[in-house]
Amino acid sequence: MNRKWSSIVVLMAAAALLVYQPSCARSQQLVSITVSPQGTTITLTEVGQQVGTQFTALGTYIHPPETKDLTQKAVWATDSPSIIAVVPATPGLINTTGNGCGSNLGVTASVYTDNNNPSGNVVVGSATMNVSFGTTCP
Repeated sequence: MNRKWSSIVVLMAAAALLVYQPSCARSQQLVSITVSPQGTTITLTEVGQQVGTQFTALGTYIHPPETKDLTQKAVWATDSPSIIAVVPATPGLINTTGNGCGSNLGVTASVYTDNNNPSGNVVVGSATMNVSFGTTCP
């Protein structure tokens, strides 16, 4: 009888461990990226002036739920490279080129959803920034 109860206790303990596994028996997956700061405004004083803004990318994961800094891992891009450009040596750093201005210029950070599958889906987060020369734009 004692042996039967011991077996039941061991089975219940094993079942409890399986139920409360934080990974749900799946690999952790990226579901969204938040890029900040949002809506940065830079006012340049002269043509050709380069001013940098450091962006960060925070990834939200499931299985288990977690937030991670992905700034170093992300592939950074801008939608207006003649006005704002990625600095390749410093992930997340975006410089003005000093050759123009604009509003709602896009900055994106892209990361694969599954670290073990680089041919899988990509999650993209974005932010905007504004560049001006005061009252006029060259």
